[in-house]
Amino acid sequence: MNVPHLKRRLAIAMGVNVVCAVVALAAIAAGFAFHLGALIWLIVGAVIIGFAAQGWLILGLVGRRPSS
Repeated sequence: MNVPHLKRRLAIAMGVNVVCAVVALAAIAAGFAFHLGALIWLIVGAVIIGFAAQGWLILGLVGRRPSS
């Protein structure tokens, strides 16, 4: 396992998830404040991208086989 590579992958995935969470929370707040129903698509997109980042992290961990 390449530990520095996995740490970098973890940091990127965490950063993407934080950005997605902030975007989704801001869209929820704006949607309630301004009664904009169209912002649901921004929330859904942020959630999907957040889950994709988690999947990317997991696939990186699974794809690393110990060398024999």
